[in-house]
Amino acid sequence: MLRHMLGTTHHLIAHSNVGLQAAVKLRNQCDSIIGRAHGATISDAQQNGEASFLCKIAPCIEYFVDVGANRGNWTSMVLDCCPSAKGLLFGTDLFF
Repeated sequence: MLRHMLGTTHHLIAHSNVGLQAAVKLRNQCDSIIGRAHGATISDAQQNGEASFLCKIAPCIEYFVDVGANRGNWTSMVLDCCPSAKGLLFGTDLFF
């Protein structure tokens, strides 16, 4: 019974623009809290190893997707390592 109610709630929220926007905001806040608890808040790609990882896999990159392509920093990093890669970018301004 409880599982059915939860499923119905998920369905209703997923099909509501306001509900979906609120869920995204809440998820972002939860991710931030969990990240701080586990010390995973270093967003500098040079410090957290992301840039090094990208350069190592660059020969394999043909296409990429940048979700949250706010300023294009991550896309620039990919293209620095693999200039021939083609990307699909979604900016965060599209959601709110």
